[in-house]
Amino acid sequence: MSSINGEYCELVQGNKIDFYVTSFKHAPGRKIGYPECLGNSILYEECGRITGRLHELAKLYNPTIAKRHTWEFNEYLLRAEDYLPSELQPILIALDELKVQLASLPVNADNFGLIHGDINVGNFTIDEAGGLTLFDFDECQYSWYVEDIAIQLYYLLYVFGEDSKFERKDQYELFIKHFELGYTEDGRRMPDNWKDLLKLFLRLREIIVVVGMHRSWNLSKPDDWTRDFLQDSRMRITKGISLIDEF
Repeated sequence: MSSINGEYCELVQGNKIDFYVTSFKHAPGRKIGYPECLGNSILYEECGRITGRLHELAKLYNPTIAKRHTWEFNEYLLRAEDYLPSELQPILIALDELKVQLASLPVNADNFGLIHGDINVGNFTIDEAGGLTLFDFDECQYSWYVEDIAIQLYYLLYVFGEDSKFERKDQYELFIKHFELGYTEDGRRMPDNWKDLLKLFLRLREIIVVVGMHRSWNLSKPDDWTRDFLQDSRMRITKGISLIDEF
């Protein structure tokens, strides 16, 4: 919402520091969580639609004041060594190797730009017509557009353990089919080689999630799901595989 001066952001000068103030309207609709979001083809198509529009606008965006950081300056990547215990050193090694792979990817205006960086069911609401309102742009950064897709896919797949690979595969195929339908609406093109690159960015997101859990959670006495998830994640990360490599 704009201020009485017609500005979306107002500067408030203080005695020692200045503040920037903005205002938001309450997002319409409701949250959607697990398991309602799983196997939901209508939701996946809408996710593709809003992501495609977001990337379309990002290609036209030229910041005039400040510019967000690029992917390698993500806090979880920069401070992974601070957050992970010493016995997880193999994850740091895997991260370094993955960063080298990512840095070698081509960068151009069609495949790299400003992304949301954290699209998941916790960061949007859905209204009665099925439309999404996306919020929480704290992780906004410059990266490959495929990363925005991989993040959404990751949070739909990571709930399926290694003993539920058939369910994971079904979820993957349903998401890919319907997300692409939404993304390519109105003639938009998917990013180049996006299906092949998903594996790399799924691996990146897995590392970020594990780092984030060690930063924010008390893992001294994890529940059964958390224990099994961390065990499976460590295996995948250290072997250099993603949630979809075996499909």
